[in-house]
Amino acid sequence: MPIFAMLWFGIFHADHFWKTKKIFLTISFLNLSFPTYAFDLTTTPADNATDVDPSTNLVLEYNHKSLTAVSGKYIKLYKSSGDVLIESIEADSASVTLSGNGHEATVDFSSDMDSATDYYVLIDAGAFTYTQGGGTYDSNSISNANDLNFTTATVPALDTTYPKNLHKNIGIDANIVLDFDMVVYTPTNSRGGN
Repeated sequence: MPIFAMLWFGIFHADHFWKTKKIFLTISFLNLSFPTYAFDLTTTPADNATDVDPSTNLVLEYNHKSLTAVSGKYIKLYKSSGDVLIESIEADSASVTLSGNGHEATVDFSSDMDSATDYYVLIDAGAFTYTQGGGTYDSNSISNANDLNFTTATVPALDTTYPKNLHKNIGIDANIVLDFDMVVYTPTNSRGGN
């Protein structure tokens, strides 16, 4: 009887040990972590920026160097009112310049944006790629109109000039008057305009 009891105890514990080992191995496998190379993005203009110069370029600064721009992936500028597509630029086009050891992409829009207008930018997933550790990683998309939007500054427009014909019969001491549609300031901050 004692021999039978010892044998049963040994089998029970051996079985329990292997079951425990299996559970331990399964848990260990599930907790394995593999390196990921996330794309962090800083933009100029920043999200929700105001008073953005309408002639500004869009600068995308990623946290990885040696990026590659990808053909068939686009960066799109929309006017917020009506979701009007203003321009669609392919990531590997001449309008996109990579600099800063390849981690900064400058997007040069073909024309200036309108004054005092809301815009947003969408970027296709994988517009830029990065290779590390034998793997190639795609940049994330910006697919929501609220993720990168901004408002351009109000820029004064020139209404009239005096004298009207600036190229004819102007004396050496003649004053030229520029009349803008809003109050403007000189570089020394003295007031002028209307």
